Amino acid sequence: AFITLTASGLRFFVRILVRLFYRFRYEGWQNIPADEGVLFVSNHSAWIDAVLLIACLDKPVRFIMDKEYYDHWFLNPFCGLLNVIPVSSQAHPRDILQALNTAAKALRQGQNVCIFPEGAMTRTGMMMPFKTGLKWLLRKSKCRVVPVYIGGTWGSIFSCYYGKPISTYPRRFRMPVSVLFGQPVEHQTPITKIRQKVCELSCEYYKNLDGANLSLARHFVETARRHRYRHCISDSSGRSLNYEEALVSSLALAKRIKKISADQQTIGIMLPPSVGAVLSNIAVTMLGKTAVNFNYTVSDQLISSAVNQTKIETIITSRKFIAEANKYSVQEKHVFLEDIAARIGTSEKISAHLKSVFAPSGLLVKNSRNCGDKIATIIFTSGSGGEPKGVKLSHRNIYANIRALQSVFRFNKDDNLCAILPFFHSFGFTCSLWVPLLAGVSAGYAANPLDFKMVGRVARENKSTVLFAVPTFLVNYARKIEKKDFANLRIVVVGAEKLKETIADSFEQKFGIRPLEGYGATELSPVVSLNLPDAQSSGVYQIGHIEGTAGHPIPGIAIKIVDINTEEELFTNQPGLLFVKGPNVMLGYLNNPQETQCVIIDGWYNTGDIATLDDNGFITISDRLSRFSKIAGEMVPHWAIEEILHKALGSDEHIVSVVGIPDEKKGEELVVFYLGGAADPDKLHQIITESTLPNLYKPRRENYVPIAKMPTLGSGKLDIAQLKKLALKLLPRFVSRNQ
Repeated sequence: AFITLTASGLRFFVRILVRLFYRFRYEGWQNIPADEGVLFVSNHSAWIDAVLLIACLDKPVRFIMDKEYYDHWFLNPFCGLLNVIPVSSQAHPRDILQALNTAAKALRQGQNVCIFPEGAMTRTGMMMPFKTGLKWLLRKSKCRVVPVYIGGTWGSIFSCYYGKPISTYPRRFRMPVSVLFGQPVEHQTPITKIRQKVCELSCEYYKNLDGANLSLARHFVETARRHRYRHCISDSSGRSLNYEEALVSSLALAKRIKKISADQQTIGIMLPPSVGAVLSNIAVTMLGKTAVNFNYTVSDQLISSAVNQTKIETIITSRKFIAEANKYSVQEKHVFLEDIAARIGTSEKISAHLKSVFAPSGLLVKNSRNCGDKIATIIFTSGSGGEPKGVKLSHRNIYANIRALQSVFRFNKDDNLCAILPFFHSFGFTCSLWVPLLAGVSAGYAANPLDFKMVGRVARENKSTVLFAVPTFLVNYARKIEKKDFANLRIVVVGAEKLKETIADSFEQKFGIRPLEGYGATELSPVVSLNLPDAQSSGVYQIGHIEGTAGHPIPGIAIKIVDINTEEELFTNQPGLLFVKGPNVMLGYLNNPQETQCVIIDGWYNTGDIATLDDNGFITISDRLSRFSKIAGEMVPHWAIEEILHKALGSDEHIVSVVGIPDEKKGEELVVFYLGGAADPDKLHQIITESTLPNLYKPRRENYVPIAKMPTLGSGKLDIAQLKKLALKLLPRFVSRNQ
């Protein structure tokens, strides 16, 4: 009785401490069955995870704990009171089974047990795969499982965020932490499915983050006020601003844009990555309006299509940019940044400065609260037919994605982003524009990512430590940028297309840092998964990256792989369609609810990518479903043909591309485009003929077509739609079939 009373008193004392030192909330407690013993299965981010669970449960829970902590002189008395079950991963399998048997027996007797099935605290911020001991425990106990997600402890002093627990002072008092309980599942549920349920709870946590309902501009204002004199933004023109100057300039610019745009809700911006482009986006967002960054690398026809879809009446651009582009005629919708800046008088500058110092943050940004689900931007992406589709991304979409990135990338005040990605691309809009502004780090902008001297100079002058890019750019950077220009880089992340090993090798060989591959989509704001450096702390080593994969899903993201035809969920290591769920999933396509309903099903977004999920939770992307051809009933991957040709030609550049063209007899027929100076059709045909590929994968000899230059999109990705049009145009027999 004394022990029982003491244990109850300990739980009561824990609740008081947790509420004293944390802003604590828990949800879903009603999902916990009251009349039976259940197994709580939780993620593990920090030492205090068990303490938080104790604080929100009314009845005793027996924790399965690592014996190293169980035997600690300070923790052992409390572990005894709570009837903890010790287990060591280093012990003999017989001893591990004995501990699991103890837990199974307790569950059969109606007691509650909690296990952290990852086997250790995360060292990378990612949730690790669940150990097979969970499967054994479920089989023995036959109990129901309640999935649990604990959010907010990663980044605390009790986590490995700073290297090891208790290695630094607390950065914040009363940090917000949450415990979310999911619906119980039966013991027969595969452990990969249970892990997915925990991931889905993480989606709910990131959806309801503190600040997720605020405007991005409001977050910028608060960041700028915390770091007033820290370097904020600079560009290749030599212009440089600290955070206070960026805030004042944005406020003054916003006042002028308000006069120009009147009651217009959507404002267009056509500027390359630069200080002017950053300030324009901040100013438009401060006004509670939607910023649409137009792709200035496409034809006037596609730009006109995007303008008509958004019904935009004002496009902010620059006279200098229009003149240098030598492509766009001056339109009546254009408003030039130089003219706006010239009209900002001294009184307006003084007023903006006073507001930046004294006005409440909420008054500087229109409708800064309750706008999480309002449209922050519309990103236009070309579909397979080439017609731009507008992707509506909300403030919550982008903010949740940024917070997830911050949880796995530890930015510090000395970091500088070499920002080369255009803002009309979601990768650039989130990672090049808003990530540095909200993380409180600086960014140096290069207007043209293909101007290698400019990129090198920006990185060198700013001592850039972070680079987000696409693999295509890295090929030329490794050849044409001097080693000293990238001497300070510590993080290089690439996305938008697959990173070839040869590209990673050449970049690492020259600059001493290996690029890490990630994966995302415009509709997903955009980041889904990342490779990270491997981590080691307190003697525990955890894998952060696997070559050839697109990395591990970042926190707040749930994924599943489904069969292409039946959409039944598949197990690990089985290829299928990749579905993604999380607060980063777009609001929908602009003016196209039917298309939206086709790709978002019960909150899951169908990426259209073929992928596999391995036992460690890493995603491998095979290709777009659109880059498969269905020939005689079989799915033929274009990348398989391209890979053999590139390997045989010894090239790490995209000199060969395969597309599928409709065929009346077989469904589709393959066409191979190649750069004329890099190969000849006979050689290419011979390589494929002599390969081990099935005959269905082998294009006809006359289907090898030379091309002067591979068409690319503004993001650097291959323009497949354009290649298909060229195939129909250049090969007469396809034209006649498809007329």
